[in-house]
Amino acid sequence: MRVIATNIPENMATINLRSLRIRPNISLIIDTELVEFNAA
Repeated sequence: MRVIATNIPENMATINLRSLRIRPNISLIIDTELVEFNAA
């Protein structure tokens, strides 16, 4: 997940919005990965 977020953050944001409706738990994990990447 971290590699994908590093390469295409804009696309990951779109995927997060879509997955939030379908798999909230998984999107939460992805959001956490993005936060950790941005904070680094």
